[in-house]
Amino acid sequence: MATGDLITQKETAAILNRSVSAVSRAIRDGRLEYADSRRRLLHRPGLEVRFRQTTRPRIDKPQRKTQNRQVEGPTVPPPIATDYWERLSDKLSFVLDGATAYWQEPSDPQRLRLFCRTLAELRSQCEMEGLKP
Repeated sequence: MATGDLITQKETAAILNRSVSAVSRAIRDGRLEYADSRRRLLHRPGLEVRFRQTTRPRIDKPQRKTQNRQVEGPTVPPPIATDYWERLSDKLSFVLDGATAYWQEPSDPQRLRLFCRTLAELRSQCEMEGLKP
């Protein structure tokens, strides 16, 4: 074997379009082997074929299947309410849906105060949007 046919792991990675660490893993796993293990050099002729044959998918090995997602058209968001009370109801349902476990616990004075402050904040947001009660 001529020494001009020997290449490094970095050159192997460039030829195979892989990273150097992927080539190292292939050597460790036995998919590639050193021609000169002392100097860590690989044999260049037929490298692509040898690598492809050892890494190709096998029929007898089950492959992980990807999840098929149904591609739907763009979803149209619901229209924004223009009435003050409807808009306030939308905002409040959004807040309550966001923390359902928190709001389902038994009430205490602090929880009631938080609910009142949340309602006051939502009302001020509706008023800032120009809606009147």
